[in-house]
Amino acid sequence: MNIPEDSVSFKVLFREASADQINALEGAPTWTAHIHTDGRPCDRDQLCPRSEKTVTLLQIDVAVKDKRAEGTGWVFGTFVFDARLDDADPWRNLAPISIGWGNDQSATPGSPLEENIINEGFRDIFFGWSGRPHMGWNGSANGPVDNPRSSCVSCHSTAQFPRPDTFANILPSRLNLTDDEILHVYFQSVAGGTLFDPDVIPRPPFKSDLIVPVSLDYSLQTLLGLEQMCFACVDGRGPFDATSPNPSICPERLPVEESIATFRSMGVTRVTDAQIAPLGVECG
Repeated sequence: MNIPEDSVSFKVLFREASADQINALEGAPTWTAHIHTDGRPCDRDQLCPRSEKTVTLLQIDVAVKDKRAEGTGWVFGTFVFDARLDDADPWRNLAPISIGWGNDQSATPGSPLEENIINEGFRDIFFGWSGRPHMGWNGSANGPVDNPRSSCVSCHSTAQFPRPDTFANILPSRLNLTDDEILHVYFQSVAGGTLFDPDVIPRPPFKSDLIVPVSLDYSLQTLLGLEQMCFACVDGRGPFDATSPNPSICPERLPVEESIATFRSMGVTRVTDAQIAPLGVECG
């Protein structure tokens, strides 16, 4: 997949946290959303418990396909709600907090960045304390609710199907990597439309020697959509049934025992039975 030049994507993020908990959100727009009630991930064979709750606007992410961004072809910017602007229209109280168009691949930890810019006006508001010393890794562009060990560009550069094995299948809490290892693996320059991990092996519970990985050109939303489609297929959920053909892009399903064995061999040393339980869901 190669998204056309000048394409623009917007992602609006709301949080259940209120202005009482985050002062900077005072006066921010609110919506009523049908959200999870306990915040925990649900197994594929379960209906997540949901209810209507009030959520508050926190940030808007913007991605632009732009050939002037040498090395990646993408520019990522994040806007956050800023109560200090005090405009009568709350949607106008948004200000840029970061912009990035590359991974500063030649930079070393602690050195200045040339392809990422942070708005220092938000220091001590959305970052700048021990729990969140910077926005993204090494000071790269990111949003307030994004992983501080990542960045907008590095995260979206992994968009491919099947999902890459490197980092994406292992929770960050289970990784013990040095800054240099992170820099050389996760913060490489990936050109739009090319693969982050060309040697990917479909993760459990899928297998296939015929699946050719495809780039999704920095679109993690497309990755999630394809994954959900393939999980629906192997689980026999609508629109798929026993007579429906397997979509050509979806890997085949591994036997349960083989899935679990493969999962345990992925370098994850602290895996509990509860964490691998979802792999045991039988096909419909």
